[in-house]
Amino acid sequence: MRKQGATSRGLFAAQVPATVDAFFKRYPGADNVKIEIHQSATTLPGFDAARDGSSVTISGEYVSKTDTVHLVSSAFESPAGVTRALQEEILVHKELGFFPPEDRRQLYRDIQEAAKDSKEVAAL
Repeated sequence: MRKQGATSRGLFAAQVPATVDAFFKRYPGADNVKIEIHQSATTLPGFDAARDGSSVTISGEYVSKTDTVHLVSSAFESPAGVTRALQEEILVHKELGFFPPEDRRQLYRDIQEAAKDSKEVAAL
């Protein structure tokens, strides 16, 4: 999950795992994924300094090869941010991986088209 121009103070390190545990208690079917917590986005497997410079805040990343969600604790201002990142990384990035690539591309096109007419969709 990348946000242009976002800034944050970061949660205390212990708050992220506690929020992850609460998420998996609420959504027990989602707990079949590994979680790794990073202090900085620079240690993420997919970090690219040229692409992910200082104007971008990265809060999470899903890596399908290892079935791992990577979370960046310094990117979260509240436990709710951790929950949102888990929802996106697991429910969107992981689960959409089950669809063939053309179906995913069509879904992304449909979302982009819907965003033109909807402030709510555009905000996503």
